[in-house]
Amino acid sequence: MMKLRWMLCGIAIAFAACGVSPETTAGSEEGESVQTITRTVGGQVETCTETLGPCRVGQCELGPHDTFARVTEVCCTNGVCETEIYRLCGC
Repeated sequence: MMKLRWMLCGIAIAFAACGVSPETTAGSEEGESVQTITRTVGGQVETCTETLGPCRVGQCELGPHDTFARVTEVCCTNGVCETEIYRLCGC
């Protein structure tokens, strides 16, 4: 148990050293949330915006009547942006 505590503390210190600063705002659609994280890694600033859509019923892991939320992540480093869209099942 003591080893687990030290590992968790190490992870927390690593995030603090990278300069992670999350900001959460309400989305425009009901049930939607937007979170922006800015971190500095090796002298480069990376800004990621994650949008979590509302919980819906549809095809996911458990079949056609499962619940899911659509997640959109946009990460930009030095003007180069990457977008990733996926479903989060079981919301």
